[in-house]
Amino acid sequence: MSLQPTKNIWHNGNLIPWESAQIHVMSHVVHYGSSIFEGIRCYAQGDGASIFRLDEHMQRFIDSGAIYRMPLGLTLQELNQAVIDLVEANGVAPCYIRPVAFRGYGEVGVSPLNSPVEVYVVNYPWGKYVPGNSGANVCISSWNRNAPNTTPALAKAGGNYLITLAKDLGIPVVEQALPRELLYICDEAFFTGTAVEVTHIHSVDRIVIGDGNAGPITTALHDEFFGIVSGTREDRYNWLTPVKVKVEEPVGA
Repeated sequence: MSLQPTKNIWHNGNLIPWESAQIHVMSHVVHYGSSIFEGIRCYAQGDGASIFRLDEHMQRFIDSGAIYRMPLGLTLQELNQAVIDLVEANGVAPCYIRPVAFRGYGEVGVSPLNSPVEVYVVNYPWGKYVPGNSGANVCISSWNRNAPNTTPALAKAGGNYLITLAKDLGIPVVEQALPRELLYICDEAFFTGTAVEVTHIHSVDRIVIGDGNAGPITTALHDEFFGIVSGTREDRYNWLTPVKVKVEEPVGA
């Protein structure tokens, strides 16, 4: 996937030029991989734009920092505002937003406590992208067998909205371990997550799922989700954070 730079990157409270976002070769993260990240989408909505589930993503970003003993030194409100400021400064929608924090230049030893935490927020235009299951939830439906729709536990902030949508549409969902062989015999399957949104899966290990097309469950959830994020249906869950970006045509990757 090609990457299209934008004008600004947010760093520790300031907007800096894209090309100025550099780190020292002796930064702790380079040697020990001491970093955390998030992935957030901003959707174009007619003459405006909105960020999807900003609070949930940024709270998880803060929680990740706490788990790895990397206090970010920023409140949830400050991080949310950083994302809004960055998107508005770059004037790009739709786009993908990447908050990242890492241990910077301080000590080289395994103990990172005297290495400062650097916090960046980056955004860039992004087109359709379907990663593997390491970056998305996999959901299946076996309606020909009268089995409930099944998904592994939806811990991902970009995926657990599926259950909310499904319940409102009268679609039962069960969270449980998903044996690999069920993917071969289900009637339909799809990815859900921040990056992949709701995307049907054609085949697994070259075995076509169903007739290879998006099934009725996938289609219903896909249409409901995109209706909300595109602004053609009411955001009844308060998932969207409006930003002041006006683009006549979406910018592709």
